[in-house]
Amino acid sequence: MFSSEDPADNIRAGDPIMLNSVDDPHAIFAHAPAKIVYTLGGKYNSFQANIGLIESINCGDGVIFRVLVDGQEVLTYGPLLPLDNPMHVVAELANGNEMTLVTDVGPNGNKDYDWANWGDAFVR
Repeated sequence: MFSSEDPADNIRAGDPIMLNSVDDPHAIFAHAPAKIVYTLGGKYNSFQANIGLIESINCGDGVIFRVLVDGQEVLTYGPLLPLDNPMHVVAELANGNEMTLVTDVGPNGNKDYDWANWGDAFVR
């Protein structure tokens, strides 16, 4: 669940994370800039997700999404802007030991409302 106490935000404590008007209880949320590191132990071949920004946001310069495997960038997408539709991405993991999900600020360095989602994310 997402939470913002700023009265200007159209999101309240306990509201679900929505991508493309669909509640995604399995989304991974990160405010850019952020890094989330997962230990894979060489067990997985690919990572898939629907990337996008929380849909009620309509300002900012977007977010750049990156996937690193064992420190090497294997996927870069963006910047995705607040009103863009989510994009389905697939990153090859090549049985790597560590995966890092990175959300970077947009090209103008604006961190306002960089509420990024890795929706319906999974490894296989």
